[in-house]
Amino acid sequence: ADLKLEFGRDKDGSILLADSIGPDEFRLWVKANYKPGRRQDSYDKQPVRDWLESVGYKKAVEEAVKNGKPIPPPPKLPEEIIREVSRRYVEAFERLTGEKFR
Repeated sequence: ADLKLEFGRDKDGSILLADSIGPDEFRLWVKANYKPGRRQDSYDKQPVRDWLESVGYKKAVEEAVKNGKPIPPPPKLPEEIIREVSRRYVEAFERLTGEKFR
């Protein structure tokens, strides 16, 4: 697994968790399917990232930032990408909680 958590301090100096905790903060994969040296099948939103890169949106954002221009609006996600990411999140919920997603 790959874990990323962000912390901050409040005005009194207390340390606070400043991030949500979900499939994108800790990338989980099924141990039985783990294969070193390749991208793992995970429960995160990687299909969204991959699709945005494949249609050139990631590059357009990088160029806009580099040139001090406004970031272009994102393209509409295809239904199949939405369904796949939703499936991953539901599966992660069910595997972690042992409960059926409703």
